Amino acid sequence: MKGAAILLLTMAALVAMPDFARAGYAHYFAWNGQPDSARLAACIADMAKIVAAAKILVAGPDGSGSPDVEPLEIEFNGVGANAQSPFDFPGNAGRNSCKTQLKPYDAVVTACLIAARDHFPPTMLAIASDGNWDEGEWNDGARLYRKALGRQPANPISPPVDFDEPEAPPDPPANGSPRDLDWVGRSILIALAAR
Repeated sequence: MKGAAILLLTMAALVAMPDFARAGYAHYFAWNGQPDSARLAACIADMAKIVAAAKILVAGPDGSGSPDVEPLEIEFNGVGANAQSPFDFPGNAGRNSCKTQLKPYDAVVTACLIAARDHFPPTMLAIASDGNWDEGEWNDGARLYRKALGRQPANPISPPVDFDEPEAPPDPPANGSPRDLDWVGRSILIALAAR
């Protein structure tokens, strides 16, 4: 139950995060269980169409070459100096993040997360962001999604979800300010401060 409370606080903290966090602007997703392989394959197929439509914005995970597209996994980054951290989907069991710092490939990451929501409900896949859908920070991704898939995009950002057995949060970094902490670290600080 304590882990579920931390996850709820995490999702709430992401929504309320102030603008100073933009320097570490990122998107987050967390799994509640193993994704079904048929659904995952359909999701990756949609993401591959998005990546193909965004040709010049993406490269391989290290910022060079071609994106890695497999039947059950996709990984890409921005190109050269516009690379930040790779988007790897489905990523790891539990929590995942992709820090884009609003570089051009952010549109591809957000379009892929919109597609992920088409295939996985919030009870299976929680999606959060430092960006705000209602303030237009996902507009480029929504346009790319529409262009690549021909569907109307919908807000994929999850309300806080109470997973039955979430992973234990990792230890916060040994050195660094609260601004340097990842989303789990920030939520732990918020939970401790609320005591």
